[in-house]
Amino acid sequence: MNWKKPFFIVILCVFIVTLVILINNTKEKIVSEEYLFDEMVWERPNIVTLTIQVEKNMLNKPYDLFLELEHTIQIRKDKMLMDMEIIAPNQEERISTYNVWYKNNEGKFKGKSHENFFNLEQLLRKKFEFSQEGTWTFTLQQRSEFQYLQGIKSVQLVVKPSEKTVNNNQEEQ
Repeated sequence: MNWKKPFFIVILCVFIVTLVILINNTKEKIVSEEYLFDEMVWERPNIVTLTIQVEKNMLNKPYDLFLELEHTIQIRKDKMLMDMEIIAPNQEERISTYNVWYKNNEGKFKGKSHENFFNLEQLLRKKFEFSQEGTWTFTLQQRSEFQYLQGIKSVQLVVKPSEKTVNNNQEEQ
């Protein structure tokens, strides 16, 4: 009977620590709505528009911007060329071009696989600072040599505080 009390305390402590970790990880990350592609095809003139609502407490703090991409093995190339336009609430614009790498140096798909899909998270911008509160708009356009990029199920933008971001080797390529 004496072993039950210490065992219960250990289990309770593990539960509380796990709960605290889960709460901290979910509240730090800001996610845009998910954009789903019709028939899993991203056609070249199709511009994806995602928005992030920026609150006053987020201003002038460094954030890392990630692209989350869900795709199948139908993708034939190792990478996709993509333009991202960032539009601030006052309509100030910034445009950048990125290589989104699906595969690593060994030719294997990056990211986590589930069923017939891969979830890829690629760092796009480090230490980005929001200068205004309000709705920030992010437009994405695939610029690869193919008119139709098959196998793309969805894209999403994820914003994480920079100091919480671990070294991500995906930006190296």
